[in-house]
Amino acid sequence: MLKVLSALAFSHWSTLIGNFQASPKEFYTSVEASLEQREIPDIQTSRVVYPEGGAFSPRREYLRVKSGDHLFDICGAPFGTGFFFSSWLTMKERRWGYLWGIVLLVVVSLATRLLYPLLAPPITSLIGFPLIIMDSTGQSILYGMVAALVFFGILWISALLARIGSPWLEEAILSIPLVNLLYAWIFRPLTYYRVDTMLMFEKSVQAAVLEVIDEMTSAKGIRSLSDDERKPIHRGFLKR
Repeated sequence: MLKVLSALAFSHWSTLIGNFQASPKEFYTSVEASLEQREIPDIQTSRVVYPEGGAFSPRREYLRVKSGDHLFDICGAPFGTGFFFSSWLTMKERRWGYLWGIVLLVVVSLATRLLYPLLAPPITSLIGFPLIIMDSTGQSILYGMVAALVFFGILWISALLARIGSPWLEEAILSIPLVNLLYAWIFRPLTYYRVDTMLMFEKSVQAAVLEVIDEMTSAKGIRSLSDDERKPIHRGFLKR
């Protein structure tokens, strides 16, 4: 899988410690142990390997920490006589968006055909215009109204399934261009709670990373990082 720098990267942090060497795998293992001690809810860790550049370029292993939609990718790698550390807070990548869009279009079309005989009469009664005297234009508008109801019904079912612990349909909806924006606006708006949850996740994982770095450098008599060297760079609405 090719990893490209994403516009959805919320924050980035890095530092290069000179005259210092360590094992990336031991660093990742220590971070995982530190995370386990912190008992951060609903996180998963894994190792992911990305090309350093394009296809056929050398590959580099990262430690990934996942919580909900958010990913924290951590890197530790030797660089000359020093050792480089970095972390990226990003959103989970969603794939197959156009394919899911075609599936949604087919489902809405079939469901509209099936439900039109049931929904058309109550809609026409509601607007006070008898179905039997509608011309072709009126019939088309009515069909479009039924299709819109079906479409929003699918979005509502997606949100309901996600809230009861079955988010697979919501994941598919959120991968569809434009539809995902409408869905997020209605069912997943950006709230203080969502931002705070992301920041708690970031600060907890970053604290574990810095704790391990402090232990590694202290053991070799290297000065600890300054406050400025510990601060991540935030992007977008998180930028101060």
